Amino acid sequence: MIDEAYQPFSSRSYIDRLASNEHVLLMRTMSKFGLAGVRIGYMMGRKELVAQIDKVRPPYNISVLNSEAALFALEHEYVFAGQAEDIRRERTRLQEALARLPGVRQWRSDANMIWFGCPMPSALSRN
Repeated sequence: MIDEAYQPFSSRSYIDRLASNEHVLLMRTMSKFGLAGVRIGYMMGRKELVAQIDKVRPPYNISVLNSEAALFALEHEYVFAGQAEDIRRERTRLQEALARLPGVRQWRSDANMIWFGCPMPSALSRN
């Protein structure tokens, strides 16, 4: 099971592993597609494997409203792709600014957030 919830903010994906590994499932969410409150995810993988997971899925696990919201988002994918591109660009800009601050350590991120630490957090407010 590979979780790609933050894939819209990444330049990488493991989707190619689905073709070469019949035991791999890939999960994504529409939350990072601009629909955090809708709570819709999806899974990709071999039909036979997904069918096994489907056996434990409740019959009405997605409301009509959530389903329509997801369909609307898919029809306007280009808007959400543009938003993700803006976030990736701003993430890079912020990472570059953090790298210039003395003592700040940051970790690589392919998400819509950055994890960083600094010895004197109060010093950041002066920069």
